[in-house]
Amino acid sequence: AKGKEWDHVFLVGLEDEIIPGKRETAELEEERRCLFVGITRAKRCLYFSQAASRKASWGNQPIIPHTPSRFLQEVAL
Repeated sequence: AKGKEWDHVFLVGLEDEIIPGKRETAELEEERRCLFVGITRAKRCLYFSQAASRKASWGNQPIIPHTPSRFLQEVAL
């Protein structure tokens, strides 16, 4: 998306352990930067999405609760 913009941008999966994932501190900064790039690509509307829980995609695993991404708090400031 380098240098491009769109009228509507949807950023999905904004949950801890997804964005950001389970990574080292240096990689967290890269994920934060990538999210910022996505945010700045919206011309008119920006949508955030996060699931309260997800079902594991393999076998009969239980539904796993998720918390909102810690990055969302930074955006709201």
